[in-house]
Amino acid sequence: MKINEPFKNLYNIDLAEALAKVPEIGLTKSKTKVQKQKETRETVRRMKNKTEEQWSKVDCDTMLGTRQSFRQRDLQGKSLYFESAEEARIRSTKMKALEEAGLRKKKRHSPDPASVTFDKEGLQMRNRVPLTQMLLIIQLIMTATFSCTQSILALFCVRCLHTALSLMLQS
Repeated sequence: MKINEPFKNLYNIDLAEALAKVPEIGLTKSKTKVQKQKETRETVRRMKNKTEEQWSKVDCDTMLGTRQSFRQRDLQGKSLYFESAEEARIRSTKMKALEEAGLRKKKRHSPDPASVTFDKEGLQMRNRVPLTQMLLIIQLIMTATFSCTQSILALFCVRCLHTALSLMLQS
């Protein structure tokens, strides 16, 4: 351009860039192919997240309103919310970093042993049955057992009761 050289010498900026900076003119600098692809990806990602959010709000209602089985719904959900190995790795490293920084509690699948108290004697005392009640229970079971037609079953029940009684008397 013939005008561009003297303009650049005077103002140290290209004429096209100067015109693009004036909002009243409405000119913009053209985007590169990579910038256009990035914007498209971001738009698609936003729409996908918005759609998934809407679906999650009415997910069960939609499934029950159609003739879709629970298994089909489960498979569809897994395919829609699939997390790639790289995404899972990134998520887990973020969680570990937050745990190490103290901003997030570490997951515990069992309670802290120091915070658990266990009263073994109290539990044993509460579960002990008085001897009179035990004899009554045994008598009822024995009559039911001996009324059985199969003698092997009756013998097995008697042996089980004997073992259970001896264990209870020992404790």
